[in-house]
Amino acid sequence: RDLSVSYEKLGHTALVLNDIDGAMEWFSAAMEISRSLAAKSGSADRDLQVAYHTMGEVCRRQGKNAEARKWYNRSLAICAEQVKTGNVTAIRDMEVCYGRLGGLALEEGDYPKAKEFYLDALKLSQRLADIGDPIYRRDFAVSCNRLGDVLLAMGEHFQAKVWYTRGMGIT
Repeated sequence: RDLSVSYEKLGHTALVLNDIDGAMEWFSAAMEISRSLAAKSGSADRDLQVAYHTMGEVCRRQGKNAEARKWYNRSLAICAEQVKTGNVTAIRDMEVCYGRLGGLALEEGDYPKAKEFYLDALKLSQRLADIGDPIYRRDFAVSCNRLGDVLLAMGEHFQAKVWYTRGMGIT
């Protein structure tokens, strides 16, 4: 696992240096280790989920939205299993996945799909905000704003204002 973490850190460093291809190589190596560890344990864990999510981020940065969507969906599938245990981190990871999928849909002009993903993210972020942690409350505000963005793009100005205002009340 330590080697996987080191590869991931090198991948993030490559991204900072704008070396997308290098980042993809490092993240791929980290992902393979996570896959191997998950296979040995008999279940996918958060390391593999994060690796899939990170691959989605790199693909999105490359403009490969279909590939990014594939990786985000793989990450989401692992989150869905982990959420069943009530794991708060898994709930937040799932909320982030929905947000990324919503962002892809919004970029592609598929506003109804973006709205659907953002609503899914909002439900999870509301659940976490109820815990009272400031980070989760901020996530809820971000979810409100994202939903406002897609509603604005859809021409639903009044509803967008409602969600923007709601987000302001949480932060």
